Amino acid sequence: MAGIINLSLDQGVDFNVTITLQDSSNNPIDLTGYTGKSLLRQSYYCALNVFAITVAIPIPTNSGNIQLTIPASSTSYIPPGRYSYDVIITNNVLTTKVLQGIMVVNPSATNFNINANIGATGATGIGPSAYYGATSYIYWRYDSNTKRLGATSVMPGI
Repeated sequence: MAGIINLSLDQGVDFNVTITLQDSSNNPIDLTGYTGKSLLRQSYYCALNVFAITVAIPIPTNSGNIQLTIPASSTSYIPPGRYSYDVIITNNVLTTKVLQGIMVVNPSATNFNINANIGATGATGIGPSAYYGATSYIYWRYDSNTKRLGATSVMPGI
């Protein structure tokens, strides 16, 4: 069963969290040979991937630590709000979900650059999920090559 940990990140700054996985006796789990992946989505039921969170298993791998990171250059593109995430690890024999929860993205007036990724391309689009001003919606698109969410166009509001 996955542990539930709710997290928050601020736009425009580095996100870096280390979590220690422990067994039922509170001993660190040996993660030697494991790799991990994590996605941030608008909800668990949403088919659109908002962002891939980097999952690393630092040395020593028997310490039970996993590290979740998103660089500041990428957090700037994630619209404020509540998102679902989970972390899956595998050693090519066993695949298991070890973490899940809600991640709250806090807005930043200083670091968020609305024009930074206008015209981004990607396979998955996200509807008008961010509203700026009285007359504009920002349309977002996830670029699977850069693992970034960027504004694709500014459309007149309804």
